[in-house]
Amino acid sequence: MKHNHRDQVARLNDTERDLLLLLGQGHTAKSIASLRGMSEAAVNERFRSARRKSGIGSSREIARIVAAQENRHEEIGLSATRARCAETNRPGAFLRAPLHRRWKISMLAATGLIAVAMFAYQITGAETVSPKPVLSPEQTTSVATPDFSALHAEMVAGVADPAWSAGTEAALSSVYRRAPAFAEAITKLDIACTASLCEARGVSRTNLSREENSALLSVLSWRELQEGATDQRLQFLGQKSSFRRDMNNNPLGMSFTAYWRRVDHP
Repeated sequence: MKHNHRDQVARLNDTERDLLLLLGQGHTAKSIASLRGMSEAAVNERFRSARRKSGIGSSREIARIVAAQENRHEEIGLSATRARCAETNRPGAFLRAPLHRRWKISMLAATGLIAVAMFAYQITGAETVSPKPVLSPEQTTSVATPDFSALHAEMVAGVADPAWSAGTEAALSSVYRRAPAFAEAITKLDIACTASLCEARGVSRTNLSREENSALLSVLSWRELQEGATDQRLQFLGQKSSFRRDMNNNPLGMSFTAYWRRVDHP
């Protein structure tokens, strides 16, 4: 290949090289137009543009030179994408690319996003917040979903009531553990109460089946818990749950944090 021809062919853009490679493989302008979703006139105009840029009078001769360059790139381990990266990075290059290439790029991008989302879901789990709770029997209005960060900060800053906190912690633990589904699924339960607020934290086994997971969620329903805690005069404020699932969306385990307010405390 003559050196000046190599330099001249290097001026061709991505689309021109693509169409010329097809020409070098034996396609006609008509068949190339059909393959690339273009008109035959548009294909011929690309060939004319290639002849003007290269100074070579024959489109098939240009195609032969382009094919030789592509073969050389493959032999030394350079991909066609890398060889044409400057063209691809120019503004609007994506829109000018052939239809089949844009489709492949879009599909690869979508597949990558789905894979990242599945990986993140498997590692971190999905966090859900329980439905808005009803108030204690003496109250009739509803409250908004609580600020769990603020409730935890209140717990940390709170002081226990010796006459109330310890007994309420034991009673609330019994409310949670009364159901066999809870006792079989939960491996850790910590309950702490200040003079006005209680925090319950639980962690389940990591190999819960779908049935066990559903049974546990039923036990942790705020309606069930509210009814069980009536004697302690506690108002269920809300519960935040975090679930871990495998790649097939099967539940692996869960953790939860719930808050209760003492309704008879000034």
